[in-house]
Amino acid sequence: MFVLEVEDTWTGQPGRPENLPPELAFAAQFATAWGNEDRTAAQALFDALADQAHTEAGMERLVDGVLVLYGMAIATTRALIQEQRSNPNHRKD
Repeated sequence: MFVLEVEDTWTGQPGRPENLPPELAFAAQFATAWGNEDRTAAQALFDALADQAHTEAGMERLVDGVLVLYGMAIATTRALIQEQRSNPNHRKD
């Protein structure tokens, strides 16, 4: 089971998911549901976000949520690549 830890960036203390900005809360919940292979929850989260996409504010929320999810994927990929490069057992070929 995958869990995303939330940390208050100012204090370094554990944070609360409900204190995240909406776009980050969506991305964290969606990534957790997807990682746990809970496609029903992932679909419900996306549908809830996209429900108001016919309005300008709703479209902004949808775009922001998807961009944060994309940014999380990039950051994770970069961290995994760095971890592999730092591993002395990593093959260079």
